[in-house]
Amino acid sequence: MKTTLSKSKIFSLGTLALATSLLVSLLVPTAQANTFSLPNAPTNVTSYIGTKGIVVRWQPGADVSPGIIGYVVSAGAGSCPIFHPAKYNSVVTMPVVAGQPGGRPVVQAVNAYGFSKPGASNKSYTAAELATVSSSANKAVQVLQLSDLHGAIEVGNSFGAPLLVSNWDADRKANAATVAFTSGDNIGAAPPISTEFEELPTIETLNAMKLDAGAFGNHEHDRNLAHVQKIIGASDFQWVVSNYNADSLSVLKSGTKQAKRFTILSVRA
Repeated sequence: MKTTLSKSKIFSLGTLALATSLLVSLLVPTAQANTFSLPNAPTNVTSYIGTKGIVVRWQPGADVSPGIIGYVVSAGAGSCPIFHPAKYNSVVTMPVVAGQPGGRPVVQAVNAYGFSKPGASNKSYTAAELATVSSSANKAVQVLQLSDLHGAIEVGNSFGAPLLVSNWDADRKANAATVAFTSGDNIGAAPPISTEFEELPTIETLNAMKLDAGAFGNHEHDRNLAHVQKIIGASDFQWVVSNYNADSLSVLKSGTKQAKRFTILSVRA
């Protein structure tokens, strides 16, 4: 009798523990790791010459997270890249610019993480072939953009100032209608070659790159106001910031140079 009661008590306690465990599992959310990645490259990219340009078709790559927001279709330097939203069919006509050099169309998928590897078309085209569907009304404006440089101007683990300057010069030669800007964090959290000289070597690099405009990131304000003013004074380009109030903007100046809410750039295509 005592043995039976003892086993019954153990069974009852075990049942209670199991029920409690199941209840906790139902009430407490289970953490799940999400895997995020760059998009997969589009496949089966085909193209042909249409009446208004190069018609490009492709097959989207496998789904990833974050989801695809669109595709960039281009044919290399001198072409007119276009952005095609993912909600539309996977076909687009790429306009041809007068004087566009020959090339092979490529398609890249875009999500919040960046660009996929390019999916290349099954055909390439000569400049003469492209000229048959080019239009003088098509103007290609090239945008060169830089972000989070953080004073990485030495060649080594980073691209370095010499390659940045020479590559941007080559890009401008491919298209005279070019605007160049940086979206901030050019300085601060930088290696000694920049920080030990008050970040001025980095500003000199941006000047050599013929930057047109630069925005402030949080690291532009790592030092005091006097340093920000010194940076503005050393810059050959226009500093812009749209979310500062009038009082904050009024002190961001050095001599005749003043940070502005916006700037207007004129280029000739």
